[in-house]
Amino acid sequence: MAHADPDADGHDGRPAERPDPRLAALIHRPLLLACVALLLGIVLARALHPGPGPVAIVCTAALVVTLATIRLAPAVAWAGLMLACLAFGGFRYEAASLPPAHDISRLAGARGVTIEGTVVSPPEERSWSRSFRLRVTGVVTRPAHSGDLGGTVIVRAPRATQVELGDRVRLGDASIKLPPTANEPGEFDYRAWLARQGVTALVSARDVEHIGSDTGWRLGPAKAGLALRERVVGSIDAAMPGRDAALYSRLLVGMVYGLEASPLPEEIVEEFRRAGTVHLLVVSGAQISMIAVAILGLTGARRLRNLRWWQAAPAMIGVLVLVLIVGMESSVTRAVAMFALLVLAGLTRRDYDVHTAIALSAAVICVFDPHALLSLSFQLTFAATLGVVLFLPVEPMRRLDNSPAGPPLPAVRAVLWGTLGAWVMTTPLLAHSFSGFAVSGNLANLVNVPLSFAVMLLGFLALPIALVPGTAPLLWLLCWAARGLLAMVMQVNVLAASLPVAFVRDWHLGLIWCVAWYVAVAAIMAAGIVRVAQDRLDRRLLRLHPMWPGVAAFAAAAILVASYLARAGPPRGMEVTVLPVGAGQCVIVRTPAGATLVADCGGGGGAPGGGDEVAEGTVIPFLARRGIERIDVLSISHWDADHYNALRRVLAATEVDLLLPPPTLPDARPPEWLGEHPAARAVRATTGGVLSLDGGVEVAVLAPRRPYLSGTRDDANNNSVVLLVRYGQVRFLLTGDIDGEGALRLLRDSRSAGRSLEADVLLLPHHGRHVARTTKLLDEVAPIWAVASCDRRADRYLDAEAVGEIERRGARLLRTDEDGTITFVTDGVHLR
Repeated sequence: MAHADPDADGHDGRPAERPDPRLAALIHRPLLLACVALLLGIVLARALHPGPGPVAIVCTAALVVTLATIRLAPAVAWAGLMLACLAFGGFRYEAASLPPAHDISRLAGARGVTIEGTVVSPPEERSWSRSFRLRVTGVVTRPAHSGDLGGTVIVRAPRATQVELGDRVRLGDASIKLPPTANEPGEFDYRAWLARQGVTALVSARDVEHIGSDTGWRLGPAKAGLALRERVVGSIDAAMPGRDAALYSRLLVGMVYGLEASPLPEEIVEEFRRAGTVHLLVVSGAQISMIAVAILGLTGARRLRNLRWWQAAPAMIGVLVLVLIVGMESSVTRAVAMFALLVLAGLTRRDYDVHTAIALSAAVICVFDPHALLSLSFQLTFAATLGVVLFLPVEPMRRLDNSPAGPPLPAVRAVLWGTLGAWVMTTPLLAHSFSGFAVSGNLANLVNVPLSFAVMLLGFLALPIALVPGTAPLLWLLCWAARGLLAMVMQVNVLAASLPVAFVRDWHLGLIWCVAWYVAVAAIMAAGIVRVAQDRLDRRLLRLHPMWPGVAAFAAAAILVASYLARAGPPRGMEVTVLPVGAGQCVIVRTPAGATLVADCGGGGGAPGGGDEVAEGTVIPFLARRGIERIDVLSISHWDADHYNALRRVLAATEVDLLLPPPTLPDARPPEWLGEHPAARAVRATTGGVLSLDGGVEVAVLAPRRPYLSGTRDDANNNSVVLLVRYGQVRFLLTGDIDGEGALRLLRDSRSAGRSLEADVLLLPHHGRHVARTTKLLDEVAPIWAVASCDRRADRYLDAEAVGEIERRGARLLRTDEDGTITFVTDGVHLR
């Protein structure tokens, strides 16, 4: 009778279970545990605030114990070393939290100040101002002189201010204030967020004088990276085909070089967020890995342990160029640190342990910047990386005869488990910070992650091509191919976001529940449940017919094409869309027959350059993606910039049959350039006018009428064009910016004419401002939905009292700043 081998089997003769190698990697790595102890010390210091003195004493004592017992009692020495790492993390956090003795933030509240400094960031346009970061070198107050003060501040200057990175400037008549902080638990703490970036104060300046340039070496890399990025982005902008080329150019640059390189419209970012693919817009290890692997492959490096310095050097240069372009965000820092450890392991012929590399890169970042650990971007990038590493199957996929499984099965398995791991580790952070997270929408990653690698490859090829003169045709072909891939990416996002339970909103996870979540994940990993699930999935994948990858790819492509054509065609019913254009307004009505009405066309707060941004980033891409090449009617409610400043670009890109302009008033006149882009015909909007659009949609003009209102708070607003859009039994009331006087006149005229103002959807007057002055209009309209086209500043006037006035009348409030694009679809009876 055969006997069981006690060394190989358990008591009952069954094979002993193998320990999970990932758990061994987490437990039996001294460097990893030391890094974890350091990070835990930062967390404890953040919670307990012991002060730098006590933790420094503990750290010193622990080191002494370690050195004294390293030979006599290794276990005690090991415990002392862990305690030293823990205390050192706490010391670094407490030391970094001490307020600077000579920081400009000590002058918070001061006005009429003269400040000198160096511009250390590219300027950004924000509505009517220009914003940039300034490293302060001197401050002159009235009457005392405080020239030794310093620090970094964010400056808001007049929009006409012309400054560049590296300029030395003098700010006149400046005021200093502290950034706003969180008032309630869970609220975004802007002050803490800026503090983690070294910014301690906000400065508003009326005068900005250029006094020289900084020729120091510290800004040299940043200037070189900015120039390189502007060259590449400019070349891609010029080469991208299509009337909505600006959007696809930004999307290509954003996916390759990050959102900081080319900011995207909030509507597009929201689509990525709802589909759980927003990580594709953040520079991470994917970009670093792709460029490094490509260069290592070209130099002949096949195995890490055979790496030579002359092979590693070109890869390091390529990574450095990428870092110059995108900057050192936390995700980039993490990826670069892990790449450096990988190269170091190869050059020294050592094994590379990815768990230790993750912990060591996080520890190195936190040693230099202890507050980085509290940054959500830092937490998300490391959580996602750790999730992918923990959930990726350790063993290669093998068939039932123990032969290696051929492609694409291993890749499909890796994408499935990597996506699940990233979701599991990042969901608590998202639910804690944003009270929302993607669920079924995450399925978009199964398609978009592989597509993103193709997009990044094209984006990296564009870098050398854009720098070589005479290669414009080649760059055009590359951009044409990238446009097709990007269209697929966005369509996948739309499909995934439309799935049931695609995105969960208003689900906040407290700190205790976040900890419980991660404890549960650790327990599941330790119990081997994930490994069992991986084995079962492997068996199911291997049992599928060999043709299934091709069939699945064909089916996915067919669904994408069909959904794209469906979106480009006319809607089944009437479709009314309120676009998120910031503090402005743009409503697009599509009839079942494909006719199009655009009511207002402006946004961006009415800033001079905001209209071009809105047109190129939001309005024109929406029209293009819906296949709208001709606008039947374009109505402007009144001549305020936030309602028409995108009109010029839209008229240049799209044919317009009929323009309905508002009245011309002494303080509200049409722009001079309007005559350069005439519509086929123009008819001034007047009360009583009715338009019949193809598909059974009727548009009635309810205001203004002659004589126009005058002497009101704002005549242009109160004489806004008011439209009532009807389809069957469903009605939409678009009120422009009418205020109290205009609303009362609208009510009187409607009652005199025996006309009902009842509507299912009311576009709130003046972006939701002055609700208290238009309550009678709310009562008369009795809407089911009230929509505010606004930006985040609406919180100042859409307060609890205003929202209460709306909700007490049985209406539900929607806001474009919170809900993004708002679309209503109706068959003339039902509305959704």
